[in-house]
Amino acid sequence: MATLDLSSAQAKIASLYVSLFGRAPDAAGLQFWSNAAATQSLAQIATALLSSQEGASAARTDAASFVTALYTATLGRAPSAT
Repeated sequence: MATLDLSSAQAKIASLYVSLFGRAPDAAGLQFWSNAAATQSLAQIATALLSSQEGASAARTDAASFVTALYTATLGRAPSAT
């Protein structure tokens, strides 16, 4: 199983928070997931974040709206039509 390089784990986790939730992580959440990065891949952490109460709430919109929000938060633009 691939794990995150701990030197970059906090930056990647902070980026996930911004992309998924539209906000920076709180200190406790960042520390928790940074510690988890020693044994979990970024994909596993992203899955866990999306499975959280906040993640489930963010994903309750329709699929198109959710994807558009991810594009906007991550890439700073709307998805292309193709």
